Amino acid sequence: METHLKKKHDSQMFIADGYSLFRRDSAGRRGSGVAVYLRNCLKASILNYPGEVPDYELMWVKVETASRDILVGALYHPPKPIYQPSALLEHLENCIDELTGEYPRTSLVLAGDFNSQDNDDIISQCALNAIVDQPTRGV
Repeated sequence: METHLKKKHDSQMFIADGYSLFRRDSAGRRGSGVAVYLRNCLKASILNYPGEVPDYELMWVKVETASRDILVGALYHPPKPIYQPSALLEHLENCIDELTGEYPRTSLVLAGDFNSQDNDDIISQCALNAIVDQPTRGV
């Protein structure tokens, strides 16, 4: 999820066979940005949503399937954010409310590197269910 890519880095350099790359580069912050790889056979597009805040490294990708659309959120919350973590939580809650209101029959997945942000705070404020209940590295 977290990348170190900047606008100067051509996406063609990071192509993986059979996958499409969706990315949102950080605006002026070193060592950040987000990316999502999805199978080429999936019809997907980046969602631009009202209220997008450049300080938050958050990208939403809409994946269309025959039975249901899936909204994939990629989030990088840096160890030393330039914003208040509570503001990010409120923003996430607003995004999820807006997106599920606009796409009521979708499934939603939020993944990324939350660093010091407590998963329980995200789960409770945004009404999500956790499928990973422990750190995936650095334990």
